[in-house]
Amino acid sequence: MASQRDIAERAGVSVMTVSRVLRGERYVRPALAEAVRKVAAELNYRPNPLVQSLMVSRGRRTSAATGLVVAWIGRGGPVWRKSIKKPAGAHPFARYFEGAKKELDKRGFRLHDFSQDESGVPDPRRMERILRARGVPGVLLGPAERGTVMPLQSVDGLTLVQVGRSRQHPLIDRVAADPIYAMQLCLRKLAEAGYSRIGYFDALDHNLRSERRWEAAFLLEREGCPALPPCLIRREREFHKTALRQYATAQRLDALISGRGIVGKWMLGDPILRNKAFACLNLHEEDGGYGCGNGV
Repeated sequence: MASQRDIAERAGVSVMTVSRVLRGERYVRPALAEAVRKVAAELNYRPNPLVQSLMVSRGRRTSAATGLVVAWIGRGGPVWRKSIKKPAGAHPFARYFEGAKKELDKRGFRLHDFSQDESGVPDPRRMERILRARGVPGVLLGPAERGTVMPLQSVDGLTLVQVGRSRQHPLIDRVAADPIYAMQLCLRKLAEAGYSRIGYFDALDHNLRSERRWEAAFLLEREGCPALPPCLIRREREFHKTALRQYATAQRLDALISGRGIVGKWMLGDPILRNKAFACLNLHEEDGGYGCGNGV
């Protein structure tokens, strides 16, 4: 009776390739897979029932940890995981994870969370060993603090995609919101609502997460509309309610834009600012988005 090794020798491929074709895996080129099946038919190949039974049993035991698994590595795991079952108030990272999981499910992959702690910065060597031992072919890097190091010692043989703009090296594919469009959208909506003295107030570190594209977009719009007041970007220790009130008062603002939802909270609690409009550049920013007065 012909064996998989016989098929491999006749087709000029490895035994592993033959095994993958006969199991119906999708990792083999269609033309090559067809050639292997043709040779198997010519040799009247019949699978060994005992081996098939063993492989199915093994697959059942290991399917949750191996095979078509994509790893998610990000920060804040314990926080956002608790909110997954609360769609209305789900943490933004939970929405990213669930969205990716849904799309991967459609394509025959499973998304598993490999995040180690709040920081999402596991030991690179240990994480790489875990992923390679489990045969994980792809990694989704969730949002992280700006400047966060790559959580893997080596990316050879792995397919990586980054969510957000926090990690700059190495250069890999990324999925992120368009900061320039977000700023233009906020300005346009506020202008359509009748506001003209629109300011931009943000923390420097938060602005840097967008590679200063929020700031660049505001300055670009200001070139074409001199009525727009100058923006105010402050370091974290100088980013507070007092600075916000001074900026809004000095520039006679009737609307404010920020990447930090906490600004909306400050405005709601301030008798002078609460009737001014507010637009948050991050719809899922951790502090939430708010619309003050008749604002956006």
